[in-house]
Order: sequence, then structure tokens, then C-alpha cells
Amino acid sequence: MSNGTQSIDRAAEILSLVVRSDDPISYTEVVEETALARSTVSRLLSALERNGLVERDGDGLYRGGSLFATYASRFDRVENLVAAADPTLQRLSEETGETVNLAMPGPKGVVQVAQVDSTFVLGATNWADVEVPPHCSALGKVMFAYDVIPLPTGRLERR
Repeated sequence: MSNGTQSIDRAAEILSLVVRSDDPISYTEVVEETALARSTVSRLLSALERNGLVERDGDGLYRGGSLFATYASRFDRVENLVAAADPTLQRLSEETGETVNLAMPGPKGVVQVAQVDSTFVLGATNWADVEVPPHCSALGKVMFAYDVIPLPTGRLERR
């Protein structure tokens, strides 16, 4: 490669291999999978480890490093879910003309995390960030039906 990025490309290849592996991976496996020289793999793994991108477990196997956990903890998982689901929510709303909600189980019920409003003049309340008992919510009943949350026992809360 003439643009001076060969080392970066090789390090990225190794990092991708380690991070995408279902189980921690050995130095020998990295050499075999990448077909890079052993000295190159050793040098690049050392650099990746120094920078927190990979780490070795007690058996000397490589896995993703602490930098990934630091990065992931900075972001709200719900925000990422909403961002990933938004194109589908928008499409469903456009195709049906109806209000579309996205919810997830919360500590006390179902929490609506996103809503795309209906195109009709008469619309629904925005339920985003509102938690309701699952038996009082259509999405909660869907979660019961698919065993996402356990069925209630005893008397249900009156609303």
C-alpha cells in the first residue's frame, strides 16, 4: 500500500478479528487467520494492548479491551435502541397513518421509549418516558404474550 496506512489496516484487521471472535483468541490463531508474519502480529497486538483495545485473560488469550467498555458506558442504551428503531417506526407510521410506539420492560411496568405521532388530526397523547402497568398497555400485553415479562399473579392494580 502506497498511502502509508498498511500498519493501521493490519492492526484494524487484528482488532476486528479479536473483537468479533465468540471466545478469546490465541496469538497463534491470530497469526493463522491473518496470514501476517508472527513478528508483525506480536508487535501490533502489543500496541493494541498498550492502548486498551485488546487485553489478555489468565490463559494469555486475547479479547476486546477495556476501552470498549469505557466507550459503551458513555452512551444510553435506550437512546441507541430508539435511534436504531426510528426508521422502522417512521415507515410503520407512514404506511398505516397511525401512532406508533416503542416500549420496553421497566422496573414497574412498560416504559414507552419512542413515539411517532399519527397523521390524523385527532391524535394520541405522547407516551414517551411514561411507565404504565403492563396490564394497562397494549404493548405490555404483547410482552406478556411473548414471555418478555412474567405474567402477574394476584390482583392487578386498578387504574
